[in-house]
Amino acid sequence: CENGRCTGPETCTCNAGYSMVRGRCVPSCVSGCANGSCVAPNQCVCGVGFVKSTAGVCVPKCADDCVNGVCNERNECECREGFYFNEKLLEFGVRNNTVCTARCDFECRKGFCAGRNRCQCLEGYELSKSDRFECVPVCDAELVDCFNGECV
Repeated sequence: CENGRCTGPETCTCNAGYSMVRGRCVPSCVSGCANGSCVAPNQCVCGVGFVKSTAGVCVPKCADDCVNGVCNERNECECREGFYFNEKLLEFGVRNNTVCTARCDFECRKGFCAGRNRCQCLEGYELSKSDRFECVPVCDAELVDCFNGECV
């Protein structure tokens, strides 16, 4: 009675952390071990093509990185909420469904969309105080002239 103890004739009771499967005491994982193998009580080792997530669950590993998304069982990148796959990236050699781009309701002027409706300004620009989708030049009195209250 490996990983258990004999409690009577032809009767085996499994130790804590083990369950009876086909007459043998095998390790059990309380939260399950989908896409992997339970090798010891509550110790799950992920199968080939899977990696352990921060939540301790075996999730598919994409052949290519999955930026701003999660890899699914079909080795495809599914974009997180607020992100989408930008078809224009195909022109630059980015493999389909590997890079998810942030989604903004309006174009970020003099900047780029860095998250759900969040613009990040290009160098030398800062976010306008009146329009969260517009970046305006940073006024450094020593570097630029000011005309009617605006940088020139």
